[in-house]
This record gives sequence, C-alpha cells and structure tokens, in this order.
Amino acid sequence: MKKALTMLMCMLMVFTLAACSSKNKIDEEAMKTYITATDNLAKVKSAAIDMKFLVDADELNTHAKITMNGSFNAKQKLQMALRVDAAVNGIGMEDLATIYMKDDVVYANIMDMQKEYMPLDDKMLSKLNLDKETGNLKTNAEKAFEEMSIERKDGKKIITAVLNKNSLKSAKSYANKSINDDTFNIGDGIKVTDVSEAAYIMTVNEQNQLERLEMKITAAYVMEDADENKKTAVMDINMSLNINDINQVDTIDFPSFKGYKRANQSKTGAKDLLDEFSDENAA
Repeated sequence: MKKALTMLMCMLMVFTLAACSSKNKIDEEAMKTYITATDNLAKVKSAAIDMKFLVDADELNTHAKITMNGSFNAKQKLQMALRVDAAVNGIGMEDLATIYMKDDVVYANIMDMQKEYMPLDDKMLSKLNLDKETGNLKTNAEKAFEEMSIERKDGKKIITAVLNKNSLKSAKSYANKSINDDTFNIGDGIKVTDVSEAAYIMTVNEQNQLERLEMKITAAYVMEDADENKKTAVMDINMSLNINDINQVDTIDFPSFKGYKRANQSKTGAKDLLDEFSDENAA
C-alpha cells in the first residue's frame, strides 16, 4: 500500500509542466477562447470543485483513484475546505484527509488520527495569491502546445490541446528534479524515464467560463523494490476537474478546530513545497 501511494504521488507531479518552444498547429478561435476562459478563471472569487485522478499501471498491477471535493471563497481572504478520498487496488481510504484554510491558517485532519495547523507568513500567502500575474497567456500557450482545436457541442465550446515534445521533456525533468531534491518526500529509487503524451480537454460555457478540465498523461517510471530490483512501469493518468457554482459560494463550513496542534514546519516541508511551485510558476 505504501509503495502504491508513493508511485501515485510521483505520477501526480507530472501535472506541473514547464513550457518550451516548438512548431505548432493552433486554431486561432481555440486560442482566443482559451485565453478568455483562462483569464476569467483567474478572476473567479468563489466556486465549488470536484476532482478525480485515475492512475493505472498494468505492469505493476496498480490501479488507484483519488477524489477531491470542496469549495473556496477568495472575496476577501482565501477560505477553503477540501476533502480527499483515495483507493488503491480496490482498498478504499475514505476521509483520507480534510484540508482547510481560514484566516491565513492551514488546518489538516489526516484520517482523524493527526490534526495539525500551520499559520502562513506573508511570503507563503503571496504564493497562494489568486490575483497574481501569470505572464502572457498567448505566448505561454504557443510555447507549450503543439496542437489546439475547438468544436461546439450542446452550446459549449470544447477545446482540445496537446502538449509539444519539449514540454513533455520539461515535465520529465521537473518530476525528476522534485524526486532528487526530495521536494515531495517520496523517497529514493524512483526515476521518470519518459512522458510520452499529455493532452487537455477544456469545456467552456457561453459566458466563457471554464466548467470542466480533463487531462490525460502517459509516463514511464523506473522503480526499485525492497530488494533493489528495478522495475519499469508505464502509467496512464486521467484527471477530471469540474468547477461549479462560480462566484456563488458565500460561506465555507468549518469545524471548531479544537484539538488541532501546531505543525512542526521543519518536518512538514510545506514551505519548501510552496517555494518549488512558486519557482516553477514563475518560469
């Protein structure tokens, strides 16, 4: 179970992809819709979200699912509640974790066995700022995507985008860098050898709001087992994210947080994690 979860965490890192230049085939209407929807998404102040990750590695007989459900409100300070459930090879872990953010403090309840909180300083809060600039959307998209097309279905705009080879190579480099410097605390003996495919499907409504995002990634890993024997695995990841009740979530329900203990930040690695994401987003 621990090894399976370790592989899962390793695979999820691949979703942080850096952009690199390449020749591409991009439909202008698709690009315009993508830019408008992405810009509108950055302006969303509240929403309910549900997300699902499916990870399949047939060679290792590993099949995992992670679901995340919650809501946020950032009309003033960012407030958030997020529930995480997981299952590996049919073994479920309901209520794996519940994460809250309230009044610049993050609270984590891990399976009702570990309850901690961590105040966020100004530097960490700036990294979570939903309003900060993300660079030129058109330029970034042209560098990252090899293909981008658009179709209409049931009154929605459906954008399909495929990352180029250089972006896939950058994704592999980023994942291995994160493993080597222990950013995600997943341990030794794991190396990403290839990211062969990454495609996005975005559903945009008539108000040019992103309602659904789907991603598919195929990647290969080399792993060492307990006897230091190396195994190669190809993993397929499918992710779906639904964004509902856009700008209609007025309040977030919080528990009392009684019994939560202050986290040891030197052990949680939360600051290093935020630093890593901030550096990658600025690239």
